[in-house]
Amino acid sequence: MADPGGDPLLALLVPCVVTIGTYLAYITDGRRGIYFWHYLEGFSELDLLIILLFIIGLAMAIFCLLVGGIQNRRRKRVLEKKPQYDFQESNRQVVKAMQLAADRFGSRHFRHTVRYYLVKPEQNFSRDDIKDTIKQRGEGQK
Repeated sequence: MADPGGDPLLALLVPCVVTIGTYLAYITDGRRGIYFWHYLEGFSELDLLIILLFIIGLAMAIFCLLVGGIQNRRRKRVLEKKPQYDFQESNRQVVKAMQLAADRFGSRHFRHTVRYYLVKPEQNFSRDDIKDTIKQRGEGQK
């Protein structure tokens, strides 16, 4: 059985075709399009709708161009002057952190293969151990 509600695309398409066909006939004096209605109020409302949509589209275009210009200007000023992420420094910090873990808990292979390991209280990291180790061991290495 067919859907009693009908096709939603058809419900959108038919009014659009009727409105566009009638308005096209109105602005071309019947040379193109078909007059589905002849109400002057409908044509004046369509004129108003087209003007409003044009103004809204123009405002959106201006807004998009302004925001795009602002973002491009910001990108040129900030992002291209200094690198946002230093891969060498990050790799150095990872190596230092892994070395600290190896000093406290054994090699990486040992840590990943052992089934049970009891951490002594003096082996626990304090709040700033990793940060201090990276900073301390990293001084003078740039």
